[in-house]
Amino acid sequence: MDKSSISEDETITPVLRDVELVTKKLYSFGKSVFIGTVEWIRRLLTFTVKNIIILLVAAALGGTAAYFYSNHFKNTFESHLIIKSNINTWEQLSSDVRYVNSLISNEQSETLSKLLNIPKDEVLKLREIKIQPSATYSQKVGLIEKLNTHMDSSTLSKVDYNRIMQFDDMAFTESYVITLKSSDGAIFGDIEAPLLSFFESSPILKEKLKRKRAKLQSQKAMYVKKLSDLDTLQNVLNQAILTSAASGNSKETTSISLSDNPQSSPLSPIDVSEKYISYHQELVDIEESLELYNRCYEIKSHFNPYGTKAGMSTFRKVVYAALYAGGVAFLLLLLFHFLKKKPLDA
Repeated sequence: MDKSSISEDETITPVLRDVELVTKKLYSFGKSVFIGTVEWIRRLLTFTVKNIIILLVAAALGGTAAYFYSNHFKNTFESHLIIKSNINTWEQLSSDVRYVNSLISNEQSETLSKLLNIPKDEVLKLREIKIQPSATYSQKVGLIEKLNTHMDSSTLSKVDYNRIMQFDDMAFTESYVITLKSSDGAIFGDIEAPLLSFFESSPILKEKLKRKRAKLQSQKAMYVKKLSDLDTLQNVLNQAILTSAASGNSKETTSISLSDNPQSSPLSPIDVSEKYISYHQELVDIEESLELYNRCYEIKSHFNPYGTKAGMSTFRKVVYAALYAGGVAFLLLLLFHFLKKKPLDA
């Protein structure tokens, strides 16, 4: 038979039958899954209702245990100190925090008492100390700008800028959050000063500060000398202006050259004044930096003297414990039921 003589119905009808068959099977499968799910839910609800007394008792016991535990054991308080390092100190600071934390965990009360200048009974109330980076978006942008200035292109090509912007890293920040935990909420105010003194006691950090200050003092002396030279130059220019005015040449611009080179640009009174302002501003910046480098760390936020409660509230502990105990009891009852090979609604 010629292919062209095959009717359209004869080619489409088998396809429609196949589609109808697949649809019926999918519907039957979906229906059976839905009915089975509803049946399991019904059995679970029936099982729960039959054992509701046991489940409520388990939840009550769990909540009660959490309540007494929370009230019997002392609460933990925490307080945060935010500091900014004036020099590169993150490795030393991390090491110091780990050292103090090891003393706390090993209950080295005598060493801690001397280090923090507090009584031994107060030292035993400490629970933990930890450190985390605290870099703002603008600080990270500033860091990237410094990297672009001080690194060569081959090294910069290996820098993961997305990682710097998305994640906090001790090496990529100048600000840190130090968290101290204690069973006594009123202990934090007495610890801040001696703790910072310990952090700044490292000979390595002291040497870094010394070098920074020496460099700044050298720069300060240089600008003081430049200002003195400008004062002398200003006096010479003033005398030249007076002489020019006395000779009747007041319309001419008076200037002076600081070099014997004829190609060097002469300085006018306005140039001298601008340089004087510029050098004076440099001196102001140096004085601010010298004051900054008196210490390794600058406090951005002090410890809260009384701290705040750490962890969950008593109410949340009771609720979570009750739900946990009820859930465990429910699973155990299910397990026993299956071991006995009984249906859930039996």
